[in-house]
Amino acid sequence: MSKICRTCQLAKPVTEYGKNKAAKDGLDYLCKPCKKTKNIEDRAKRTPEQVEKANVRAKQFRLDNPDSVQAYRETAKPEKAAKARLKYIEDTEYREKTKAAAREYRVNNPEKVKDANQSWRADNIDHAREYARDYARDRRANDPEFHQRSLDAQTRWRLKNWRKDELGNGWIKGQGRGEELPTNLIPRLHAWQDDCCYFCNKPFNRAVHDKHPDADTFEHILPRDRGGPTISKNLALTCYSCNSTRQAKIFHQEWKPPVVQIVSDKLTLRYAKNERILEKAGLGGRLDLTTGAHILESAAREPKMLFIVSTFWGSERNPGSHKGRYIDVLQKAYPNSIQLLDHEWYGRQTAVLNMLKSKMGISDKTLGARSLSLVEISHKVACQFLDEFHLMGKVIAKHRFGLVSDTGDLYGVGLFDEVEGSYDCKRLAFRGHVPGGMSKIMKHARTKFGGAVISSFVDSRYASGVGHETIGFKHIGRTDPVYYWVFPDRVKHHRYLSNDAKMAQNLLYFNPGASNSDNITANGVYKIWLPGRYKMEWVG
Repeated sequence: MSKICRTCQLAKPVTEYGKNKAAKDGLDYLCKPCKKTKNIEDRAKRTPEQVEKANVRAKQFRLDNPDSVQAYRETAKPEKAAKARLKYIEDTEYREKTKAAAREYRVNNPEKVKDANQSWRADNIDHAREYARDYARDRRANDPEFHQRSLDAQTRWRLKNWRKDELGNGWIKGQGRGEELPTNLIPRLHAWQDDCCYFCNKPFNRAVHDKHPDADTFEHILPRDRGGPTISKNLALTCYSCNSTRQAKIFHQEWKPPVVQIVSDKLTLRYAKNERILEKAGLGGRLDLTTGAHILESAAREPKMLFIVSTFWGSERNPGSHKGRYIDVLQKAYPNSIQLLDHEWYGRQTAVLNMLKSKMGISDKTLGARSLSLVEISHKVACQFLDEFHLMGKVIAKHRFGLVSDTGDLYGVGLFDEVEGSYDCKRLAFRGHVPGGMSKIMKHARTKFGGAVISSFVDSRYASGVGHETIGFKHIGRTDPVYYWVFPDRVKHHRYLSNDAKMAQNLLYFNPGASNSDNITANGVYKIWLPGRYKMEWVG
C-alpha cells in the first residue's frame, strides 16, 4: 500500500509515514522526511516562552511515565547509536566537533572520567585486554612505522628498567625497593620442591633437616654476583653439590647439573607426605600401590581415587615424562577419578581439601541452603572468600551473590559477568558441604537476569559434569588443553602467561642471544599443563 504526501506530492509506502491518531487511516499526512523538515521550521519559529513551556511539559511526561520512556530508550538506542556512528564517520565537521567536546569534558571532569574508565574496565576486563592485544598486533603487522616505534619504546623501557650484567651477555631487571622475605619461606620451598634440590631433584636428607633446620642452603636462581636480588621469586633450596659447582653461572645457559634425579625416585616421599595430609583431613588416604592413587574413604560415598601429579612431570629438567599425557591416560583409564597438579595441591590446599570433602559428602560445616539467606555481597568480601575456598582464587565480576546464615557467616558465593547479552558464571564456591547451595544461587541468578543464558566451565579433572547436569546445566562442548608459565613461589596467584615473548619480559634476567624458552628456564619458570574444561549452559 502507498500514500501521497501532501508536501512533496509523491506516492510512498505506508512505512514511510509516522502514526497520527487523529487521521482516519491512523497515519500522518506528511512523509517522514517532510515531517522532519516541517518540525525543524516550526521549532525555529518558537518564542522563548513556548520553548520553556514545551520543556516543562516534556519533563513532566518523563516523570509520569518512566516505564514508557525506558522502553522507548531501549528500543531506539541501537538505531540511534548506528546513526550517530555513521554520521561520525561521514561528517568531518561533526566528528571534529564531537572530539573537541569530549576533550573539553575530560579536562573539566578528570575524576568522573577516571571513575568511569575504572568501572568500565572492571566490568569488561577480558574484552579490554583482548581489544588492546588485537589492536597492537594489527598495527604492528600493517604499519611498519608503528612497529619500529614499538621496538624503540621497548628498547627505551629496557634501558630505563634493566641494566647490563657484568659479562655483558644479558640484561638484569632493576631490583626496585626489594622485598621482605616471608617468615614461612623455607616450609613453602620445601613443599614446592618436594624436599628435593631445585636444580638436580635429588631428595634432601630429612633426618639431617629435622635435627638442623638451618642446614637448608639458600641459592639465588639468578646468581647474586650477576645482579640477582634476594627476593622470594629468586630463591630456591639446593643441595651442597649444586650450590658449590654452579657458582655464579646462569642456570640452563652456562651450567646444568651433571646428574638429574628421575621423578619416579621421589614418589615414595610424596606418597608418605600426602597420606598424612589426607588422613589428618579425615579423608582416609589409603594408598593403592598398583596405580599410585590415594583412595579417599567416606561413609557417605563410595571410595574415590585421587591422583596427585607432580608438576615436574614433563618439566625441562625431567624430559622423560609428560604430565599432560599422563593425566589424559588417567582420565580415560579411570573416568571417575580426580587428578590434581601438585602446584594446586600445595598452593591451594585449603580449597582442594574443601572440594574433596564436598565430593565425598563430608565436611566440618554442613548446612542446608534452605536455612541460608541469599544477599548481594561486596567485591572485597567475595575476594576474601574465594581466596580461601576456591581453587582458582579471586576474580573480578559485576554481580556477586552470597549465602549467609542468621549469624552473618558466609557459606557460599556465586559471581557472574555479562557477556554479549548472556551471563558467564565466573565462580561458585562453598564453605564446607552446602546441600542445594549451587542450585539456589543459580536459580536466583536466572531470575535476576530475566531468564538470560548462563554459561560456565568445569574442569574435567575434578568433575565429569554429572553433578552439574543434575541441577540444570547442559554440556555444549569442551575447551582445548593449555599451557601456562608459573614461578614456583607464585602458585597461589594464578596469574600465568601462555606466551613465551610476554613471559620473557617479566623475568629477572634476559639474554637476547638465548631463546625465550632458555631464558624462562634460567629464571626458574616452568610450564604448567591444564587440561580442557567442560563448557556448560544453565537450562534450569
